[in-house]
Amino acid sequence: KVHAFQCACPSGFEGSSCEINIDDCALAGPNACESYERCLDGVNNFTCACPIGYGGDRCSVEINECDANPCKNGANCTDGPGNYTCTCHLTVIDITSLIGPKGKFYSGYGGQNCDEDINECEVYTDPPICQSNGLCVNHDGGFQCFCPSSVGGSSFSFGALCESSIEYCDRREHQCRNGATCLNTLVGSECKCAPGYKGELCQIDIDECL
Repeated sequence: KVHAFQCACPSGFEGSSCEINIDDCALAGPNACESYERCLDGVNNFTCACPIGYGGDRCSVEINECDANPCKNGANCTDGPGNYTCTCHLTVIDITSLIGPKGKFYSGYGGQNCDEDINECEVYTDPPICQSNGLCVNHDGGFQCFCPSSVGGSSFSFGALCESSIEYCDRREHQCRNGATCLNTLVGSECKCAPGYKGELCQIDIDECL
């Protein structure tokens, strides 16, 4: 007597003994994964191995990397296929009219994600970002120039980069009183008093009766 049997295969299998896993990728066709990557067969289903920057069941969804806010310190994020680009907000300081083509400096943050402080004091040394031998002090996101009190003996520097200078007398001419004349000196300035007056600013009227 011949005994026969037939297997009722679960979904995803075929063959006389249900030993064959059906290739679901082949059933789905060549565009199973939107042609982005190869199809990975499973049991009664398939998955797509998506390339970087794409997701979804069939890799048809482009991931917006900017949604994760990778760009810091107010930088602009531009999404691309599988990547992103940060455009850093930099402060441009231009004194080319004073010192020539090397007089353009950039201050703020750099790096791929605009999260790296630019040390302007170290980056800009030729010429130095602080003019007139000013002292450069870096801080997070910027810097500060401390200007020397004297440039060449008879003038002082000022401005954000110590890029300007002025004679001491031009600054304090109005302080010399009673017709006095301001004279530049090696250490600053002094007032030359008119007859009958004395004091640092010639502010004292000499009493000739004494």
